[in-house]
Amino acid sequence: MRAKYWFLVFLGLFVLSGWSCAPKIYQAAKPAMLTDGRYDAYPYGDVSFALNKISQSIYKLNVITFYKTYYFSKHQSFVKHNLHDSLMLSEAVAQAVTHETALGTATVVYLDNYLAGLLTCAHVVHFADTLVRYFPDAQAKVQSVSVKIKQKIFVSGMQGIEPEVVATNTKSDIALLKMDVESLPVEEMPVKLPVPVGNSAQLGWGNFVYIMGFPLGQMMLNHGIVSHPSQQRKGFFLTDAVFNKGISGAPVFAIRDGAPYFEWVGMASSGMVDKLVYLEPALDKDETYTQSEAFSGKILINRKKIIKYGLTYSVSIEEILKFVNQHQTELSENGFRVDGFFQRDVGN
Repeated sequence: MRAKYWFLVFLGLFVLSGWSCAPKIYQAAKPAMLTDGRYDAYPYGDVSFALNKISQSIYKLNVITFYKTYYFSKHQSFVKHNLHDSLMLSEAVAQAVTHETALGTATVVYLDNYLAGLLTCAHVVHFADTLVRYFPDAQAKVQSVSVKIKQKIFVSGMQGIEPEVVATNTKSDIALLKMDVESLPVEEMPVKLPVPVGNSAQLGWGNFVYIMGFPLGQMMLNHGIVSHPSQQRKGFFLTDAVFNKGISGAPVFAIRDGAPYFEWVGMASSGMVDKLVYLEPALDKDETYTQSEAFSGKILINRKKIIKYGLTYSVSIEEILKFVNQHQTELSENGFRVDGFFQRDVGN
């Protein structure tokens, strides 16, 4: 009986020893809420409610610009310095109305007595007055000249109201639109962006940002990690956010001291691209072709831009504030109060 007792004791010690030597799995504790006054490297806490409120201030832009296009024969030998010659247009071999389009995002940054101000990128709404194209095999000879005759801007969700561009800066890629929203039903009234102005100069390596806009026409929430803004182009900072057509003008937000304390730090502007020149067959829509069939028709030269995903430049909030200050005269003439733009926090 005594031997059995000691056997059980040793067995128990062995089991306990084996258990203590087994690898332990620890569940990582949630980081404590940071209150260091800096922008967060990663968001902690629920952000969905705040982002839903923010989304009510962001709209999709569709822009279409119409041109009267004049086409010329290669034998006419028109060159660029002939463009100011009125006879040139009269000697065009053909004429047509053509158009250029753009897709972007706009944010309501001003709302007072039915006057709304929407911020977007200048390249979304600014189109050249004249476009000149040259023959690809004779670069100096003008193939066509397009003269702008009309532009229409549509803000989804504000049908029947046409915005007016009141200020632009193509260098910093900023534009402000003016809209009279008095005719909108109460339930469709825009909401001014409910986020205080931040300080993009305080962004550093690894800060987490949100971008909300309309890539490819679909409202989406994107995110990115900031690279050191002091090493970027003046007035811009770089993130690894995915850029697609339509996100230009989307506001960029950072979180300071935990969710849901968002601050507006910039506006998505552009992505890096590679320019590709390629040949393509001039296919007749009425004809059918098989995959292995040799093509003997006309070959066209075409160009397109290929986005380099993960490299997105954003206009800094400081550049946006400077834009408003520099255009005080135009804004005042259009009924805006300069001190009515944006929401500011005491700490900024």
